[in-house]
Amino acid sequence: MANADEMSTRKSGKGRASKFPKLEWCHEGQWPKWRQPPLDAIWQEPKSAAKSSACYFDLLHNCVQNIFQLTPTERLRQLIEYLEKRKTKRDKKLAKRLKAVVKALENIDEDWQADGTAADIAYYVDLYIEMMLPRYLNAMLHQLNVEGLFMSTPVKEVPGLKEPMRVAAGLPKKMSKAIDALIMQVHESLIAVPRKERNQITPGGKTSKLAAKGNELWHWYENLHPIWKDAKAIYKKNPSVATKDVIAEKYKSIFSGENSKAVYRNRDGLPPELVKQLTSLDHYESSPEYLAYRHAAFMCGFGISDYSVKQIKRAVADFKSRVKASGFGDILQKRSRDVGKK
Repeated sequence: MANADEMSTRKSGKGRASKFPKLEWCHEGQWPKWRQPPLDAIWQEPKSAAKSSACYFDLLHNCVQNIFQLTPTERLRQLIEYLEKRKTKRDKKLAKRLKAVVKALENIDEDWQADGTAADIAYYVDLYIEMMLPRYLNAMLHQLNVEGLFMSTPVKEVPGLKEPMRVAAGLPKKMSKAIDALIMQVHESLIAVPRKERNQITPGGKTSKLAAKGNELWHWYENLHPIWKDAKAIYKKNPSVATKDVIAEKYKSIFSGENSKAVYRNRDGLPPELVKQLTSLDHYESSPEYLAYRHAAFMCGFGISDYSVKQIKRAVADFKSRVKASGFGDILQKRSRDVGKK
């Protein structure tokens, strides 16, 4: 393997040495084994270009080695210390939560009456870090590359050096929130979205009550959509308060004696709030689709407005995707009710 000097040499153009000074490790000597370098900054601009820089490989090795010498609890304490120094309300709130996690980890063997539980947790956390570190490191390097192109770097630049690149990306010439937003988009694409996909994050969380009712939501939507389509057609012919009463009367016992869940939950007929929604000036909020999704959630035990239609539609779509992926797509054929019958 090449030595430190060879690995950290920077060149620009065709083999020409860069005119910019090298970056160097800002702490003289080694960090104590029990402490990871501070999170806020570990690099600084060197006082002299002649000073030798730290080897990137050695730097990364030391960082990883230091973090693995700490337990998950010690790492959390270190993060808490950093958050408390920032003194913002959001960071303090996060630090408070993490303190509760530290306490739970410290007492888990006693609370669970199972010696070795904390050690098992530490093992699997380290295993997860080892597995994910290459992905996150690669993602962060790409993000830092974009940051380096658009934002200020630790090395003093020629004034206006970044402006042409900002303009090319459709950003303001000067540093602004728009540039920071672009960096956060990169972070979202490289880290946040893949993490959600890996952990199968769904509306309301991994154990979303809405997602768990995907099958029922789909069943009720397919049966209720023709009813609301008919109700919309009736109201459209004669938009009046009396027409709403006619619609409510027509479907007041649509599920009576047919579905025990509807009778048991006392949810037979059309909810008055949704019948009233037929008069909405918003085209979509008075549409059969919108009303059927709202009604489907209601039939599954949720309140009329507990979830947005977007969330309900997503839960149904996820259920249908899972069914198709399992090879049972034929059961998704639409089942229509004869809306002319009570």
